[in-house]
Amino acid sequence: MPRREICVTSPEVAMHGEINIHARVAVVTKAKLDDIRIGGECLCGPAPQPKPEYDVLVLIDGSDSYNNKVSINGEIDAGDAFEATQEIIDSDLIPGLQQKLGDRATFRLLQFSGIKQLEGAYKPGSGGAAGTSGLLHYKEEVAKTSLDRATRQSYSEGLDGNGQLFLVLQDLNLEYQKTSRNQILVIVSDEEWDLKKLQTPSGRVADRDEIATETASKFATYPVIVRPNELADLDDDFIANTLASRQSNYKKVFTKSFDKQLKKAFKEIIADLE
Repeated sequence: MPRREICVTSPEVAMHGEINIHARVAVVTKAKLDDIRIGGECLCGPAPQPKPEYDVLVLIDGSDSYNNKVSINGEIDAGDAFEATQEIIDSDLIPGLQQKLGDRATFRLLQFSGIKQLEGAYKPGSGGAAGTSGLLHYKEEVAKTSLDRATRQSYSEGLDGNGQLFLVLQDLNLEYQKTSRNQILVIVSDEEWDLKKLQTPSGRVADRDEIATETASKFATYPVIVRPNELADLDDDFIANTLASRQSNYKKVFTKSFDKQLKKAFKEIIADLE
């Protein structure tokens, strides 16, 4: 008899139930360190390098030839160069340096001039004392201090002598030695300098190239030279290649655009510092 099958379609039947189990389980894992190895190929990244530290020294020319009438805010003959220089140092140079370097730097300010008749009798390293009571070739206006505390209480009057730049530079060469700190020298002056009878420590007549070369070996030197005449740059080659520690450090300022160009020179100097 043949087999027959009957197919029946039925809906799915599902059963539902809930079983609630409350349990507390604690898992403790114990591990034993058998070996530890450090390979030379590990890359941890370079250690951060400390930021460089600076000693900033500024020289202002206090001679009579520097203190010309200069343009301020577009007004011709609006001020005297010596006082205006101090004002811009206070308004632009010191705050700019403070913002860039903070407490990583020191600051010092000297005014230089000179007494022509006493040049030959000056003993190198005498701190500017001319040998006659009360007379100075240069003077310290702001003693070396932490840059973040550098302030000016009042402006000084110019010494109003001749331009004995190399007298003060020779003294600085004796005072400063090369160190791990970056020594910055900013010279704000005209280009009328006197050097005839200045003696070296060994007693011979001083040579400006020798003095300037030694200065540039110890300092990053920035000559900021103020002139009334744009057509006659005296000692241009000497300033750029000997007095300045590199040519780009040489900054030119003219009296007819004095405040703008001096502020620009200071801004460029600050931008050079790390």
